Amino acid sequence: MATFTRCLLGPKLYRQHRNGRTGQGADYIPHPLERHSDRILGWASVMWSITYYSCPFLMLTAYRKGHFFTMNYEKVIETSGYLTCVTIFLVGVFCARGGYFL
Repeated sequence: MATFTRCLLGPKLYRQHRNGRTGQGADYIPHPLERHSDRILGWASVMWSITYYSCPFLMLTAYRKGHFFTMNYEKVIETSGYLTCVTIFLVGVFCARGGYFL
């Protein structure tokens, strides 16, 4: 679990210093899966920021239209299913970035 947390929260690698053969540093070339997962995490970060700052306005609009009072059990189950899928997808992307699938 400690390795997973370290890979999840670890920094992004830009340069490797002192290569074993030549003794010189070189720019890090990420694996294609790692490169795409970084791109997906960047988009997820942008979407989270947009959602975070627009949420108060959306909640106010939903409250004024009465959507909070008409919430039923089926909508809650459907929404939790979507959130579960997104969470599983993002955990997979984090694992790919950390090198678990390489």
